[in-house]
Amino acid sequence: MYNCVSCNKSLNEHEVIHTDELGHFGDPIKHYCDACFIEGAKIGFHNTEIGCCTACQQPLVLQYDAAETASLAREDGTVHYICPQLLKAYQQQNEELIEQLEDVHDQFIFYVIQPDPTLPDFG
Repeated sequence: MYNCVSCNKSLNEHEVIHTDELGHFGDPIKHYCDACFIEGAKIGFHNTEIGCCTACQQPLVLQYDAAETASLAREDGTVHYICPQLLKAYQQQNEELIEQLEDVHDQFIFYVIQPDPTLPDFG
């Protein structure tokens, strides 16, 4: 059993999200429930500047809804950020606009636990 570091909710292995809060390799691992992880991920857990899209200067947002973001964090070990303009094009399924925006507007994927940079397959 784990307790969420933010709300203290009891979590089993299938509910918990383990993360170093988008920090650096070797940082302490903390345990979050889905809701608290999402809130932390929206702001980079105060550790990482998520930043703005270099093309339009809008703050990057989570690419997926809360349920999908939590699922990807737990199962894939990633959290995805995207320019709001590009996200809107994806949501509207506007292929022409997606093609126009994809090469210019930003999308980033962060690991929820930073990998060992000395491993040969890192990066």
